[in-house]
This record gives sequence, C-alpha cells and structure tokens, in this order.
Amino acid sequence: MRVVVSGRVHAIGDTVSAGDLVAEVSGAPVFAVSEQLPLYRDLTEGVQGNDVVELQKMLSKAGLHSGAADGRLQDRTIGALARMYSRVGYELPELLPGTRGLPLAHTAKLPGDGLSVVSVAQIGEEVTTDRPVMTVPTSPSVVTARVDMVQVDAFTVGADVSVQVGSTEPELSRVLSVSAFREAEPSNPAGYDIAVALPEGVEASVAIDQPVIISETGDIPMGPGVPLSAIRRDASGKTYVLLPSVSIGGTSSPPVSMGVIVTGQAAGYAIIQVIQRCRLER
Repeated sequence: MRVVVSGRVHAIGDTVSAGDLVAEVSGAPVFAVSEQLPLYRDLTEGVQGNDVVELQKMLSKAGLHSGAADGRLQDRTIGALARMYSRVGYELPELLPGTRGLPLAHTAKLPGDGLSVVSVAQIGEEVTTDRPVMTVPTSPSVVTARVDMVQVDAFTVGADVSVQVGSTEPELSRVLSVSAFREAEPSNPAGYDIAVALPEGVEASVAIDQPVIISETGDIPMGPGVPLSAIRRDASGKTYVLLPSVSIGGTSSPPVSMGVIVTGQAAGYAIIQVIQRCRLER
C-alpha cells in the first residue's frame, strides 16, 4: 500500500508542538509526539510502562490529561487520547475489538515544541524517506549579516548583540559564528559573514520578510564619530580616514590622511580616536 498525504493541515511558517496533528496520511491522522516519548509499540488500553508515563506527561502539557503520570493506560488516559483525536475531527481507533488506543503508525517524533514548519508535502504526494510529511528546524534560527574589517572586531563569537526585527523593540542575542574574510560580491561588499541567533520568541517566518538590524550592546564610548563608510584601511592594516582638501584664498591644501583607532560603532557611525595625521602629497 502506498503511503500518501490525504489531508494537509499545515502551511510553511506554522508552528507545531507535541499533541498537534501533523497531517492526514492514507486516511489516518498523524500526531506529533515528544522526542522523549520512547514509543516502540501500539499503546492499547490496559498496558503499562515508561512509554505510557511519557505519553501522560505529553498529554498533560497539551492540556488534555489531568492527574498523576502513573504509567497505566486506563480510562483517564484513554479519555485524554480521545480528546486529542476529537478536537481535530477524528475518533480514537479500536486496536482490538472493544479496546481503544494509540497506534504507533499515528505518531511522528518532534524534536521540540513550537517549531516552525519549513516544508510540507502536498495532498496526493507519496511519503518516502526522501520526502517526509513535514520538516522542521533542529537548530536555532539564525540571521546572517556581512560586516567589514572595522566592524568585525565588535562581533566575535559569543559576543552579545542587539537584534531588531522590523519595528519591534531590540532584543538581546549572541553571535554564533564568524566566517573567514570574503571578497566582494555583486550584492555584498567585502567582509566577514556573521551568524546571529534570532532572539527568543521571534519567529523565523516573521523575520524573513522584515528588515533586521544587528548592533553592538553595552556602553558606547565617548568620542568623535564618522560614518562607517569613511573608515579605510591600507595594505599594512592601518585604519585611517581621509580629510578632503580645503580651498583657502584660491589655494587648495592637499588632502590629509588621519590615522585612527575605532573604539566602537553604533547606528552606522564609528567612534574614533585620532592617533596620527599626515599630509598626502599630490
């Protein structure tokens, strides 16, 4: 018999938790169950074991089960399972004549709660190892950004950063990784790619359509500031800004290169400390 999606219940970006319906497959409901639930058999009325204990805990967390998790699949737990089925339009099946329970085939392991759906099979599509009913992320959602040679010193791995998604208030997060130096590309300047975890509570499906601003956290040092685009670096690695030539009384002075140390950055500006000034000859 072919295993086919016969009812689609989720769209990309939806969230799924243990106890939720994943999809209808070959006419039967498939429910998400906690990864901590050691399912290896059909759970019929009257069975006992650690798998029943974890099932009861999962049903309690979903608001379907009351009382202690005693590891016995009796009337109270059967009633909770029946409610899990009925709230999405199904009946708890009989596994033996007159004996109801949860078939192993009606379950799918979920690695966490509140996970966003990344992809989902279409109705009529056959389910295979290469094409599962649904996929969810198993690692933290991240946002990436390209920073230049000056900015990268403020975004080391593990550094706290501020992440603002759209018009929401900035939330605290951290830098997960920093790439090696990358050459300029048509859509990106040269620099380093940093990966930052999306703050807790921010859905990836929401952030994907919003502008995201990543900034340093902590106190911003006092000092003169210049736009980040004005910071340059020569072949020896020295950082400087270039002051334009000035015309006084019809005479133009040559431009001046001013060596600086960048002590911080915020809102597109670099806070600098002047360390050297020299005149560029024409």
